[in-house]
Amino acid sequence: MQPSEYIELLKTNRSGKVEGLCGRIIRGKTPQCFARLSDDPNRKVVMLTDSEGLQSLLGKKYRPEFGRIPYSVIEQMAGYKFKDADDPKDPRFMSHENFNKRQSKGLAAVRALLYHTLHLRELFRGDGFTYDEHGNRGVREYLLPNVEVSSIDGVIVHDLTVACP
Repeated sequence: MQPSEYIELLKTNRSGKVEGLCGRIIRGKTPQCFARLSDDPNRKVVMLTDSEGLQSLLGKKYRPEFGRIPYSVIEQMAGYKFKDADDPKDPRFMSHENFNKRQSKGLAAVRALLYHTLHLRELFRGDGFTYDEHGNRGVREYLLPNVEVSSIDGVIVHDLTVACP
């Protein structure tokens, strides 16, 4: 399937078999937000989905709700909620530098590092799939460097209209 064929299915709210494509939904409000694969200039790695993931987006209305040890237990081990320290000015923010300075690099420190530097949030399990808040496995996802969108051969960018319930 060509990217333009996928965009046509997306624009016309139709379903279809998607093969040979991968993609990412990028959020933002200004053209500058869409220059890179993430609008966060500090983000080094982003995630894409495969053809199956792109296929699952077809025929749907878009709404802004996009391990073995539970995430909540890991936060308890850390002694704080990672989202409460998601600012480089917070002393609990786990940058690469802060992680390397630590004597103990246990599970909680590694999970905080993934949360703060790679934006691998509470639903991330590390097995190559997305999950919803109920633990239902979704589509495959892939990591890649956060590069200029214009540097990707064959890239096609298409605006989505997000409808809030």
